[in-house]
Amino acid sequence: MENKILVEYGPREADIFADLIENKKIPSKNEAFRRGLFALDYLMSVDLSSLFKMLADSLEESAKSVKDMRTLSQRLAVSRILAHQVVATSASQKGILVADQVDIFRAAIDEFFALIQTDSFKSTDKEKLSFRLSTLSEFANQFYKKELKYSTDRLPAIPNK
Repeated sequence: MENKILVEYGPREADIFADLIENKKIPSKNEAFRRGLFALDYLMSVDLSSLFKMLADSLEESAKSVKDMRTLSQRLAVSRILAHQVVATSASQKGILVADQVDIFRAAIDEFFALIQTDSFKSTDKEKLSFRLSTLSEFANQFYKKELKYSTDRLPAIPNK
């Protein structure tokens, strides 16, 4: 038995579909939809507060390693993965508008990567870079605390015995 559904989507999703298909990342819109539903099912069970905490910790470790470009690059790579997970999980659990808000982490980390891949990294003020990474870490930590409160507020009451 084949299930069919008519799906409405906007220009952003149309661009994503076009990129996925034109660059042969996925064979069809149907397959994108199927994979999306499968991924969505798993992302709904991810603890978003834990992702924010891991991102905050990773960014703080990055801030401590600004003097060593190799270590900084490795730590930023982990932060980038976590930032992508935060955006994907936020989109799944809370919607695209919330995901757009937390995309600031991914965008900032991409800027840091662009910086360390240039010759100007050598002359970059490492203290300012460390401060910016620490500030971003604190911002992620604030999201962690907010999500932790939100998740504990949703827990069912434990009956008294």
